[in-house]
Amino acid sequence: VQFNNTMQVSPVDLKSLGIDPLRGRAKEGTGWPEANRDESWDWKYYCLTCSLEVKRPYLCKAERELNKSVWSPENENWKLNRPPSLHPRCPQCKELDKLISKQERIDWFKRNIAKIYEEEQRLKSFQKKWKRFRKQHYDLLFNNDNLKIDRHELGYHDQDMWQCHLNLLQYIEDREGMFMPRTESTKEDLKLVWELDHKYREARKQNEHANLMKNSGDAEVKKKNYPRALDYYHRAIKARIDRTDLYLSRANLYFLTGQYEKCITDCTIIILMIGEVHTQLKHAGIYVQAYYTRAKAKKFQSKLVDAKKDLKSALAVDDDDLECKKLLSEVNTLLLLDKSVDQSDGKEAEAAQQDMSLDEDEILLQGSVQFLKSAQDKTNEAEYKLFTSLAALLKRSSACYHKFLHEKHGIALCLKYIRLKFKSCNTKAALKDLGKPGLDELFKIVNEILIDHAEQNKIDLSKFAELISTNILYIFTLYPYMHTILQQLCLRFAAFAMDIDAVKHYLQSNKLKALMEKFRKLTRKIKVIETPNLDALILKCMTALFIESEQAEHTEINEKVSKMYEQNDVLYEWMEKYIRHSIKLKHTDPDYAVSYGNLLRILHGVSNTIKYMKSSSFFILYNQAKQKQFACLAAMLSKLKRISAEKIEADRDGNYCKQYHIQLQIDTICGIFEVLDALCNTEQGRKYMLDKAFGVAHTELLNVLILIQNRDKYGDKIVIDAKLAKYIDNCYRKLVQQQQDDEEQREFDEKEAEEKRKQEEIERKQREKEEEEERQRKEREKLQSKEEENDDDEKEKEVEKDMEKKQAVPVTKESDDDISESSSDGYDDDEFLEKMRKQDEARKKKQEREKKKKTKKKKKTEEEDSSYKKKTFVPQRPPAKFNKATLNKVFGGKMSAMEIDAMLALSASLKSEDD
Repeated sequence: VQFNNTMQVSPVDLKSLGIDPLRGRAKEGTGWPEANRDESWDWKYYCLTCSLEVKRPYLCKAERELNKSVWSPENENWKLNRPPSLHPRCPQCKELDKLISKQERIDWFKRNIAKIYEEEQRLKSFQKKWKRFRKQHYDLLFNNDNLKIDRHELGYHDQDMWQCHLNLLQYIEDREGMFMPRTESTKEDLKLVWELDHKYREARKQNEHANLMKNSGDAEVKKKNYPRALDYYHRAIKARIDRTDLYLSRANLYFLTGQYEKCITDCTIIILMIGEVHTQLKHAGIYVQAYYTRAKAKKFQSKLVDAKKDLKSALAVDDDDLECKKLLSEVNTLLLLDKSVDQSDGKEAEAAQQDMSLDEDEILLQGSVQFLKSAQDKTNEAEYKLFTSLAALLKRSSACYHKFLHEKHGIALCLKYIRLKFKSCNTKAALKDLGKPGLDELFKIVNEILIDHAEQNKIDLSKFAELISTNILYIFTLYPYMHTILQQLCLRFAAFAMDIDAVKHYLQSNKLKALMEKFRKLTRKIKVIETPNLDALILKCMTALFIESEQAEHTEINEKVSKMYEQNDVLYEWMEKYIRHSIKLKHTDPDYAVSYGNLLRILHGVSNTIKYMKSSSFFILYNQAKQKQFACLAAMLSKLKRISAEKIEADRDGNYCKQYHIQLQIDTICGIFEVLDALCNTEQGRKYMLDKAFGVAHTELLNVLILIQNRDKYGDKIVIDAKLAKYIDNCYRKLVQQQQDDEEQREFDEKEAEEKRKQEEIERKQREKEEEEERQRKEREKLQSKEEENDDDEKEKEVEKDMEKKQAVPVTKESDDDISESSSDGYDDDEFLEKMRKQDEARKKKQEREKKKKTKKKKKTEEEDSSYKKKTFVPQRPPAKFNKATLNKVFGGKMSAMEIDAMLALSASLKSEDD
């Protein structure tokens, strides 16, 4: 058995044995000369990592060798090389760049000591400033109406509440004197550190208590428990009377509760305290916030000139503050509207007196023009007051009205202001502002000039086509965030603008896709019909994109618009919503007329969408959603066709027609048949109307047909559009023709199926015959190949026998003639070549057979592909007859004899009119 006799030895502490591990190169020390008791110890460097006073540093051998190899006096290019310099290192850690010189270590100590005296000077400066501020504003600080404070009951010295910039604990806890030496010369310095720490400890204690009270107050403000929050803020200010943020929190609370004078007092304390004591905060946000809060309070007290001064002071500190800019704009507006400027003094008073010498209307007009040049810094209140005053000015003064329109280019200014205002609505706060009054007053001015007095003004808006189009896009983007009045005014402006040819052309050419996307999103958001009056304007904008013209260039645009409406289903969705909404309405409902008017506009848009769509691009037979939408249309027609012709004829004074909105019902029937007429112009539409899914909505129209026949008898009670008769006649004729085409196509398909079956039977028999021939051919080839193999085997056996015979004959000396004779008796070259030839022939035959097989297979596949091609159906029969028999046949006897007679009479009258 072998044992491991290795013994584990712990490292030896050389210092305990009296051995210096550094061999006199360095020793521990603080680096402060006064702390060195050994006068003979002359050190040069100090290691910051090991806290060693280094006398002889460590030099790296590798670095020495590197220097030797690089630099040499014999080198011709010695000027380009660096001289041999070695970096001193600590002999213990041997790290680079950790040694500092002796003087650098001493200077570092002195800097730490100097910081203490700098902090003492900061404290004295604060005390001096604070005492002077306290003396000058004692009543404002301690005896104001917000909170009366007894200075002697504070429990601390308010002049010592300064903010220390040093970590005094770093000085105090440095027992070994590594941060600040502990010697006779630094006793006074340490004493000063303890004094500063004692004062700052009290300030820190008061600061923590103030923070606790402030946070509690902020929490109560969120709960809207304002009295309790105010009590917490009072306690926080008592704990630290010199902190400006505490006064600002209390000032905001006073502003929330409407105590504007107390709010102004706290903001004044902040401004004075920062200006005289905390001067380093003059460029901080709290200084700007104090001016802004005081200006808000003064605005509510109608001290507009003073508020303007405060806002200018705030913007002098931070000229990018948006809240100050908005408030300044609002104050300027209020000053412009307020003709009495009694609060102004000094230069402001002189300027005000000069302004008063001018015409008041001219001042308001100039101010309004200046106001309209920028929109980002305007508040709702300023907009409301200024635009209201501007509207009143334009109404009462024709000179200002003319000057605003023509000299100041007022319409261009208004349109640009609207665009900038909408563009700046990119935050939640800005979107909330759209729900407040202000911008609607400007739209009132624009609509009055452009719409109400269009003939009088005759403004050319074609040059503003791009600007107006951009505003229209913004309107439909921000529509859900607007209040109701602004929505109505914006939609009225958009509906008017989209009737202008230049604007419509610009939208169709450049903004059509974006506008369709806005329409789609807006349609998805309006789930229930609540405001038919606003919907009427939206629908007017949607249908305005179509051009009611048959010119080629207009047809191309209409096709583009209809394609987009077909893709996003916007008009189909509106049709379904309004049909469901209108069916439920009673004739006494106040929204009855508006809703049916909107439905008529939708139906016209749907008919245009189908009309300008290519028949090959319109699909409804396999689109369940679209079938559901048109099923609602069929249900609406089924309800309206019950209209009583007898009651209308018996209504002599017209009260019945007015009370039950008969004219609207007839117009709606006309609109529905306009859509059905457009459907009948497409093959899928006709097939859908003949399908069971559409129902019997297009039958039982006797009452409607009677109304059309007797339309001249009703006088002014109702007006029946002549197009209705054309729509119905065209619709029924197309359906009859489609039924005949469907029957012919069914017969054609049956014949095609029979021909295809016969052709397939012939091909099957031909295929079986070819397969049988192929099978027989393969059998013959197989037998032939077997015979050839047998012949080859027999020949091989004969050759082997000959070879055996030759081997059995004894070898003798023969002459040349004998040799030639013997060679000719056995398996000679001719036989070998013959065998090779036969093998080649067999291989070639095999390749030819495979090639023929491939060509046959290829021909077979081609024949299968081209064996039968389905013929395209083209109607061959003469046009369908429009008579009783065909009508009964098409509609399965669901039309009564009177209805058929009325339909034929209607068709005959239309034909006679055309002739």
